[in-house]
Amino acid sequence: MKEAKTRNEFLDSVKNREPCFLAVHFPDLFSNLDILANLGLHRELAPNDWSGLRGICPLCASWVPGDTLGMVFAMQQIGKEKVTLTDYGDISHLLDNRCINSNCSSREILLIWQGDRAIKAQLINHLQRIRADAESQARDSLLQAVSRMQEYDVLSFSQDAIFCLERNCTTRHLIVGRRFPNLSVWVSALPGSESAVTRAFFGGYKSYLSRLLYTAGFDEGDVAVAHWVSFVKANNRMINLALLSDKNSLGTPREFCILPAEIP
Repeated sequence: MKEAKTRNEFLDSVKNREPCFLAVHFPDLFSNLDILANLGLHRELAPNDWSGLRGICPLCASWVPGDTLGMVFAMQQIGKEKVTLTDYGDISHLLDNRCINSNCSSREILLIWQGDRAIKAQLINHLQRIRADAESQARDSLLQAVSRMQEYDVLSFSQDAIFCLERNCTTRHLIVGRRFPNLSVWVSALPGSESAVTRAFFGGYKSYLSRLLYTAGFDEGDVAVAHWVSFVKANNRMINLALLSDKNSLGTPREFCILPAEIP
């Protein structure tokens, strides 16, 4: 995905509907959103529609969808002081020119337009293969989980998180998670070497996944859990997925699909 070096370059890409991203210092966020609004990213009949735009922290990979950026922009315009929590964090932090993650010290956000097409294509192909298998075997719970994974916000988060983590992934395993309604999605990026995999998934992947399920809140309610794993080596990317549907009456997944079989 193209990195825009200037605001004008980013705006030209948006106008041409070309995927790109721009690193923006928080004090400049609202002036950029103001210009984007004037381009018509929010519509008169649907003022919260900022389709195609997202934001992500380059340091902690905390993700902000376009409609939340639009909400923050509107609140900044009207001077609203008290802001409630959203599904993506306390947006008052953004109004204070800092990361939506209160534990992050970043003073910068990446504005992403449409996202990396190559990553999106890999994710969609992966999900389509799972869907085809699930349909042939009438695995309804898994089909429901796949449908949730293909929804715009969920797919966009997965796409952008992989892109962001890969930018910072050099020698160690990086992971970020996001809770959606009835779905917990986690994204990992790590160098594609055997030693990096061994360090990241000490004790084997299934043991790691068991610990991740606990962190993801799988035992606390009816939630499906997905874990994307992206391996990067010499500019080549391999993406795998572990997907578990919600639990049955015995407290175990109704159905699951663990595709990273090559992970020890």
